[in-house]
Amino acid sequence: VRTRTVPAHYDSELLGAIDRVGIRTLHECMQTVFEDGPRRDCRLWLGDLRLQALTNYVSFRNMALVRRCLYLFAGMSRADGYVTACVYEKPQPRIGEVVLLDYSALFGDVLLGYLRASEDRVTVDEL
Repeated sequence: VRTRTVPAHYDSELLGAIDRVGIRTLHECMQTVFEDGPRRDCRLWLGDLRLQALTNYVSFRNMALVRRCLYLFAGMSRADGYVTACVYEKPQPRIGEVVLLDYSALFGDVLLGYLRASEDRVTVDEL
């Protein structure tokens, strides 16, 4: 696991251990998208993406991965304009079956977080 850009310091060994496990778990989910359960359902959930992206911004700073996830969701929206709660990347990209309005609403929040962390105005304007 690559060293985080902002080291975490804890007074408690337990909190430090929890943080290390969390960072390791995030790293394991960082495939070609942030996969939920890389060995299980292998899909990208918008609700998880928000938390994974926020953690990524202060750890691995892999902006390309967040950008790829955002494009995947934007490109896979339903005919009625809704963003689904999840998308599948493999074997071919396809939308998930479920629309959860609170998840759909998170797309804008993830996009804003990406802008603040990356300052990539071109991508944000395009999406």
